[in-house]
Amino acid sequence: MIGNSQSGFTLIELIITIVVLVVLVTLAAPSFVDVLDRRRIVDAAETLMKQVQQARAVAIESNREISMVFDDSGTTWCFGLTAAAGCDCYESDPSEPDSCQIPFGALVNLAGTDFELIRASGNDFPGVTLQNFPAALRFEPMRGVRVDAAGPTVTIEFVSARDREAHVVVNRLGRAGTCSPADAGGDPSVTTMRLCP
Repeated sequence: MIGNSQSGFTLIELIITIVVLVVLVTLAAPSFVDVLDRRRIVDAAETLMKQVQQARAVAIESNREISMVFDDSGTTWCFGLTAAAGCDCYESDPSEPDSCQIPFGALVNLAGTDFELIRASGNDFPGVTLQNFPAALRFEPMRGVRVDAAGPTVTIEFVSARDREAHVVVNRLGRAGTCSPADAGGDPSVTTMRLCP
């Protein structure tokens, strides 16, 4: 004779499991939001630093002056690279003539396909604000050094929704680095950034 045993959860067991899951999610949610906040501000600073490095390299490779423009006059901030006198870093369509684009090579008469759209905006990093930035940084073609009037060292600041700060420091030679102030609410070991001097 085969026994007729049923297996499964009782209603009490199911309710206890759901209550435990709700408690765990409630405890983990602030930590998850904190991790997202840290990641966004680090990503924003690293994106800016990489664009500065790219501007410097392209200036030397293409034998053209490359500028990095900044703007916060719209609903959010933006920055982008251009080989022209200026560009609209809010423009994300590369076919538009005022979009921020840089050349691939050193040819004199470049076609439209010889340019690459390089820009970023606050929409890419929700909750992160850009502060203390110059109108533009310009890199000359001979050595890639800065030839703008922004001063010997430029410190561009990002502030997150949870008051963390990340700085991108660009010196006169065009070298860029990231750091986090000690009093900015973030642990540099967690944000992968060194402490600002």
